Amino acid sequence: MSTKIVSPADFLRTYKGDPDARPSHRLADFLLQASKACPRRFFDKRSLAKVAYNLGRQPADDSDYVKRLSSALSTAGEVLRKERKGIVTDKVDGARATVDDRDLLETVHRKKRRRVGSAVESLAKTDAVIVPANLPPALRDELNRSRDAIKKLASGVSALPALPAAPKER
Repeated sequence: MSTKIVSPADFLRTYKGDPDARPSHRLADFLLQASKACPRRFFDKRSLAKVAYNLGRQPADDSDYVKRLSSALSTAGEVLRKERKGIVTDKVDGARATVDDRDLLETVHRKKRRRVGSAVESLAKTDAVIVPANLPPALRDELNRSRDAIKKLASGVSALPALPAAPKER
């Protein structure tokens, strides 16, 4: 069964979520259905807040609903992972759900992979400035164990194959 492709505005207007659902679950359902009805199309934060908090109209940009949206999006992401989907966010465009495994790899996976690499690099730089001789024996042992783990992490991250550049949104 195929889903008819519609515009994001039409989908937003016709979407009927469960009024009794938690905001994050309503948001996850909306994004999941939107990924089928209007694939790869972003929804702005005001529209997402309207859906998540079951509002009659879109809230203002500076409203508490829009400010709380990132928390609901985070939990909605956990719900979508059970459906083998992810959430792609953009500061300007808003958010959308991934449509398939390729989309998930090219967007969410790449972003998380970059974060891991940056975190390991930052940890290694911090570790490099610590002088073991300036530490008591117990902390020196902890530092040595930590350095072994950091080396393993760094070699694991560097062993990841490079991915081609991410394609522009379609």
